[in-house]
Amino acid sequence: GTKEIQTSVVLDTQTDTASNLLLPLTQAEQSKWASSVDTGFKASESRRIGEVDYFLPIIQNERSLLFLDLRTNFDNLSQQEGNFGLGYRTMQDNGWNLGAYTFFDRRRSIEDNYFSQITTGLEALGENFDARANAYIPIGNKTKEVENSTKVDLSSGSIQILSGIEKVYHGADAELGWRVPIFDANENAEVRVYGGGYWFDAESSASITGPRARLEIRLYDPITVLPGSRITFSGEVQHDDARG
Repeated sequence: GTKEIQTSVVLDTQTDTASNLLLPLTQAEQSKWASSVDTGFKASESRRIGEVDYFLPIIQNERSLLFLDLRTNFDNLSQQEGNFGLGYRTMQDNGWNLGAYTFFDRRRSIEDNYFSQITTGLEALGENFDARANAYIPIGNKTKEVENSTKVDLSSGSIQILSGIEKVYHGADAELGWRVPIFDANENAEVRVYGGGYWFDAESSASITGPRARLEIRLYDPITVLPGSRITFSGEVQHDDARG
C-alpha cells in the first residue's frame, strides 16, 4: 500500500474589495461576509505545492450568501490547476451553516496533458462539528497516451498513470470534523481534527480507496496590521493499496 503525509500552512487575509457586488458600496461595507485571499504552501515527500484562493461574495444578507471561489495551484513537477466555483451558504436557527458548491476544474498534468472535471459538494459547518462530501465528475477527454511512463498521481483526486495511459478518475470523498476543546470557542485559536475517506475509479482500472485524516491549528487575527487575518497550520495522512 501507499501512505502519503502532507503538511501545509495557509494565510487568509480580507481584501478591500466591496464584499457584495450587487449592493451600493455603503451597504457593501456593512456586509456580514467580506472577500478574502488565501495563500498557501503544501509539502509532501514528493511534491511542493503553492496555492492561491480568492473568495468573493456576490449576494448576501444576514442569513445567506452566494459567492464565487477562484483557485489556482502549481507545483515543482510543472503541474498546474485552476478551479472556478460558485457556492451558496445559509445560516440556520440552530447555529449550523449549510452550503452547496460546484466547481469547474482544469488541470495540466505532469505529462503536459490537459483534463477537465466538475466538482460538486455539500457542507455543514458548526461551532464544534463540520462535515463535507464531494463528487468528482470528469468531462471531455478522459485518457491520454503517455510514452514510457508508470508514474502515479492522485494529488487532486482525479488522475493516475498506468501502463502508458494517463487517466482521469471519477470518484468521491467525505470527512467529519471536530473542534478539540483545548481553547474556548471565543478565543483567537482553535484545533480541529478530521477523519474521512475517498474512492476513485476508472474504466479497466483498479479502484483507489482509503482512509484520510488531518489536523488543523487555526490562529485568528495573528497579524495586527492585517485585521481579519487567519493562519492555518495543517497536516494530513492518507493510505490506499492501489498505489503501492
